[in-house]
Amino acid sequence: MSRKTDMEIVPKVGDVFLIPLDEATAVGGQVIAIRENEELYLAVFDQRLRRDEADPEVAVSGKPVLLTLSFDAKFFHGDWPIIGNLIDIVDRYPELVFKVKHAGVMSIESRDKRTRRPATAGEIEVLEYRSVAAPAIIEDAIKAHFGIGQWSESYDKRRAEYARASSKII
Repeated sequence: MSRKTDMEIVPKVGDVFLIPLDEATAVGGQVIAIRENEELYLAVFDQRLRRDEADPEVAVSGKPVLLTLSFDAKFFHGDWPIIGNLIDIVDRYPELVFKVKHAGVMSIESRDKRTRRPATAGEIEVLEYRSVAAPAIIEDAIKAHFGIGQWSESYDKRRAEYARASSKII
């Protein structure tokens, strides 16, 4: 489970959390991986829940809508409350792959940065540049998915479909 210091909550791999949608409802999410104690790989699900949902298995029982990189700011003060930890299921998610420019060469790179190789022209066309979204962007995207606000094309690279497709490249 996550540890809590005097003022901040620090998420751990496997943590299941809630993102509030409105006064009564939320969606579940899970911390899939953490890189360098900073960048989180998150899954956010398609099932609308009661805002007081306490069962982590229920919170992650839907289909992932977003599989994206983000930061931990919404965890620090409890804006995204952690309701449990299901570390045993984090390997079910696909690994993100991005295009990056490294030493002047367009390359493909795994989310964890352990794998990098020159990209083909076709890979450059389909891959997104590596980007980490502020937690507020994740909230806006999942709210827009549920019709609370407008969907922005900039959210497309955060969709689970992108993660699934990009994971097949490496």
